[in-house]
Amino acid sequence: MRGRRWQAGLWGLAVAVALGGSVLLRAAVSGSGQAAGAGAGEKPAVVRVSGLGFFENRIRQRTLQKLWPGKELPPRLPAGFIEDACLMLRGELVEAGFLRCEIDARLQLPDGGSTNVVYAEGAEVLLPPDIEAVRLELHVRPGVRYHLQRLEFDPLDGIPAGEARRFFHPTDSLILLRSDRPYSPARFERSRRNLEVSLRQEGHRRAKVTIESLEVDDATGRVRARVGVRAGPLYRVRRLVTVVRDAEGGSAVEESESRPEAVWSAAWESETIERLRRRALAEGYPDVRVSLEPMAEEPGEEVVWADLRAVVVRGPRVRLGEVRFEGLQKTSEALLRRKVRLEGPWLNRIEADRGRTRLSQLGVFKSVLLDFPEETNGVRDVRYRVEEGRRIDLRLLAGYGSYDQLFGGAELDLFNLWGRAHSARLYGVQSFKSTQGRLTYSVPDFLAPELIGFGDAELLRREELTFERQEVKLTAGLRRSFASGQNLGLRYAYEFLRSDRVGLAGDPGETQVAAVIADWTWERRNNPLLPREGWRAGVTIEAANPALGGSASYQRIEASFSWHRPVARATYLHVGFWHGVAADLALDEGPVPFNKRFFPGGETSIRGYEQGGASPRDATGRQLGAEAAWVGNFELEQALTRRWSVVGFLDVAGVAEHIEDYPAAEWLYSVGGGIRYATPVGALRLEYGHNLNPRRFDPAGTLHVSLGHPF
Repeated sequence: MRGRRWQAGLWGLAVAVALGGSVLLRAAVSGSGQAAGAGAGEKPAVVRVSGLGFFENRIRQRTLQKLWPGKELPPRLPAGFIEDACLMLRGELVEAGFLRCEIDARLQLPDGGSTNVVYAEGAEVLLPPDIEAVRLELHVRPGVRYHLQRLEFDPLDGIPAGEARRFFHPTDSLILLRSDRPYSPARFERSRRNLEVSLRQEGHRRAKVTIESLEVDDATGRVRARVGVRAGPLYRVRRLVTVVRDAEGGSAVEESESRPEAVWSAAWESETIERLRRRALAEGYPDVRVSLEPMAEEPGEEVVWADLRAVVVRGPRVRLGEVRFEGLQKTSEALLRRKVRLEGPWLNRIEADRGRTRLSQLGVFKSVLLDFPEETNGVRDVRYRVEEGRRIDLRLLAGYGSYDQLFGGAELDLFNLWGRAHSARLYGVQSFKSTQGRLTYSVPDFLAPELIGFGDAELLRREELTFERQEVKLTAGLRRSFASGQNLGLRYAYEFLRSDRVGLAGDPGETQVAAVIADWTWERRNNPLLPREGWRAGVTIEAANPALGGSASYQRIEASFSWHRPVARATYLHVGFWHGVAADLALDEGPVPFNKRFFPGGETSIRGYEQGGASPRDATGRQLGAEAAWVGNFELEQALTRRWSVVGFLDVAGVAEHIEDYPAAEWLYSVGGGIRYATPVGALRLEYGHNLNPRRFDPAGTLHVSLGHPF
């Protein structure tokens, strides 16, 4: 019963905040909607879709409502909007394979009357231009779904069948539903054309993709097709001659280079043209034009060698004029000038584009447009037109986790504070096991360009399996992100740590920690939410010392690595590794604070255990924490459909209560499996881990419900 009273009180507060936030959000949306759509005292018109299932109906409704330019529909829908909505809905259904779908549109008129209009195949319906509706109900009769039952390639030349097939329907799941293989004439022709263009872009410049046969069963919707693929010879570049002119027909300077290994592909063309173009842009020629043309070819059955000429017409050289900013309301112009950093005397289009990118990365603008007003006497101004974004955003949070159970809270973001692109985030979450709160303040370009300064204040109170932890942390630091996907951070943290494990291994139970923390991550996964390919690496080094202001001395190092790769059709291998060490190797003045020990186990660690359950235990089963810990995860995931997949895994953990027992005093193993459903915010997971060698107080296994990839 420990902590139930304060939990009940905090749950009440969380519910009140959530309800209050909902009311405020609704009021804000309603107020802005009246300004853009319905007038005061008038209700907005209603659009409803039926016949497609609960979720699909609502998705289509939201899509149709976006046809209206305002945030809210007007009180009366004009004829043009009604026609556009019906045509758009039918077009989307035809694209999804419902070639003979019908839409029964029922219009409720302002005088209380109603009228019906049917949109079907081949029917052209025009509404009277003066008709209006206060309610539009669209009932869909989809009919049979046309789908590719069989797709063959004959002949198939120059590309594997699986690669060709993915242009016509997805191939990343074991079971392909009809909804994954929809057929419409326009869709099928687009797939054929895309395959042909792809082959030509890869260097097969004579590639042809033809439809050899097509059988359509109107009764069942089954479509059988045979496609011919002829790649033809591969084109390679033997020599590239670059001709540079100041103007059309002007004197030329020629440069020649050999390219014996280059494939004459669309990617190579773009890279070559862009390389020559950027060189001229950086030198002050903003109107440069670059074109490629063939000079000679040496034909062959498999390879055609080509000599090419690149013609660079630079145009006049232009000086940099005034740098102007339009659309500013709250944002400091001095800040934007520091971000753009344009210097003369010549107009460098490359740097101007980079300035636009840096302005967009501030995160305070809806849009940033760059243009160059008309040139005067060889001088051209640079103009950035910005639209400032919203300055406040409130999101309500709710969910369920196997250990924390139900949780709820809110996240409040404040943008562009003081007009200097500063931001603040207030985050609070309450669950049955924990209370968390965090306030973060960020300052861009702090001390140096691209360097972010930040300060954190964080509160955590959490019931672990056999103890309760309380932590208050104050942090100040710097962070830098790189285009390669790397992130570097350095911060100073002062923490108040407390646990109810007083006297454990000489730990006092309450400690003040002052530490310097450095961290590095490198993200190379194709999708951080649903990774299928790539890798991610990270290292965090924390050093605490009494000279920094606290009372504890220790060094804490964590390293992690994850790797993902497809190994067969719709089959993926996921490998994760994590290692942590916490010890006082410098001063040897006492034990590592209890809260700084490692507690492996849980939905993102070794899954046969609850959160923290794989740590060392004493004779009574109480958690001791580890000064050294290892976790290895091995998963094989099989995608069944585009959303559903099954997974089997092996998790390994090694733990050592004392660093003297490094690398581990005991090893634990879990095997298991589960099912996953892909959502826009990550994988929803239901997994069970079974422990192969449970200790005295360990469970036989644990069932986890969670959201997000485990590593």
